[in-house]
Amino acid sequence: MSQKILLSPTEVTIILNRLACQLIEKHLDFKNTI
Repeated sequence: MSQKILLSPTEVTIILNRLACQLIEKHLDFKNTI
């Protein structure tokens, strides 16, 4: 079974960064999170 690269490291970084930004935009503060 050969390995396939689904996302490059740069793409993963961009996706995680955007996800973090979206969480901040939606929730603003995380004082009620675990």
